[in-house]
Amino acid sequence: MFKVKTYLGQSSIHGIGVFLGEPVKKGQLVWQFDEDFDMQITQKHLDALYPVQYDYFSTYCYKSIKTGFYVFCIDDAKYVNHSVTPSTTGIYPPHCLHVEGADVAVRDLAVGEEITSDYLLFDSRRLPWLFAE
Repeated sequence: MFKVKTYLGQSSIHGIGVFLGEPVKKGQLVWQFDEDFDMQITQKHLDALYPVQYDYFSTYCYKSIKTGFYVFCIDDAKYVNHSVTPSTTGIYPPHCLHVEGADVAVRDLAVGEEITSDYLLFDSRRLPWLFAE
């Protein structure tokens, strides 16, 4: 769940994006998995859904490299776009194998700047991109 003010807007990267509603300092916490709001879903659970539900979840979930669960962000974090030069990066508690991490700003970020992530760092479904010709 976001820990800073955000809003949705038209992205120059892809469709809808998430933009900052307040300035953020380098290293500041931007997003953190919150077990009271965000969901961890198993493949078995996804497979039991109606097709329209499956399509929605598979579009807006990521499959955690760390835990193997599909993660669904209950807030607008599901609209964060991918970038090879992201504005945030993940941090993970080293002693917690079954806990999702958090995202911090990689540099000072201004109001109105789009929040981006490098999907390759946390979504195991994106790993084949590394080997694409």
